[in-house]
Amino acid sequence: MERYPQLPPDEQLQLVRLFQAGKAAQEALDSGRKVSASKERTLRAEVRRGAQAMEALTGANFRLLYLIAREKAEERYGKEKASKLLPDLIGETNIALMEAAAVYDVGKGPNFPTYLAKVVRDRVLATLSKQNLMKCPPSWTRVKRIYTVRYAKLTEELGRTPTMEEMQKDLLRVCMEWAEERLTAEQRNLPKVAKEEAMLERLRKQGMLGAIAKLDEVLSATQVASSFDAPVGEGEGTLADIIGGENEDHGSGLERQEMQEAVREVLLGLDEREREIILHRYGFIDGEMWTYARISELYNVSPERIRQIERATIGKLRLPHDQGQNLAIYADDGS
Repeated sequence: MERYPQLPPDEQLQLVRLFQAGKAAQEALDSGRKVSASKERTLRAEVRRGAQAMEALTGANFRLLYLIAREKAEERYGKEKASKLLPDLIGETNIALMEAAAVYDVGKGPNFPTYLAKVVRDRVLATLSKQNLMKCPPSWTRVKRIYTVRYAKLTEELGRTPTMEEMQKDLLRVCMEWAEERLTAEQRNLPKVAKEEAMLERLRKQGMLGAIAKLDEVLSATQVASSFDAPVGEGEGTLADIIGGENEDHGSGLERQEMQEAVREVLLGLDEREREIILHRYGFIDGEMWTYARISELYNVSPERIRQIERATIGKLRLPHDQGQNLAIYADDGS
């Protein structure tokens, strides 16, 4: 941090340009295509400038990488153990920096630091989850349990998937009711405003308010990966059976038409974002199965949030009373 000063966004953007040019030059050298000696010297010079640009970019952003890694590790794993994780996490953040610089659209202007912070934050959270290093606070686990129950009930009440803001508001209401039951007799007799503040203070001490405010991260940290092998409807068929491969035979033309109609009806029953995410994830748009990261750019949310929405949507297809039952008949072994 002493060697490399922090750089303004416009200077960082120039370093990103140099790094991308160096990366393109390296790819040209590795392609095996014959080039003149002067062209080769030019390409190698661009590669060197790209490497120097990445070194400067890494140094300039080290404070940011370090602070994000430390914050997330301490928040999830405690200060003492977090210090042992930092070397590995910093290594992951450096990889995330290089990947971010490689794909950043320089035409969007000098917003690279903002984009980088999001990419690094997602990478740290994913690393902690993948390596089972993350120790969720009890408040996060409690909020997740409440969320699981209330999500289903609120979906039924609204007749649609609740938004994140609606879920946070509902969770706060439920938690406030919980806090009210635990007030002392003296606190129950306080004026309304003072009483509510006492309830909020109890939730704050329990860590519940922070967990509700960071509901996205709570769900990401406590999620269980969904599987293509999960059943659809009441039958033994799975989503993978329905989607199948490009060479899979789905039966006669009439049956295929019926299946396509069933899929169409189910998708129409989803809200727009759920429908679009499923269409992109399973190749219905362009024949290509999009990654979570690629879809997340469409909605300006984290890849983990896309994974959560996908899992919740697939969960709807598993319900016996849902339209997912219409798809199950096409996933039986005898289809």
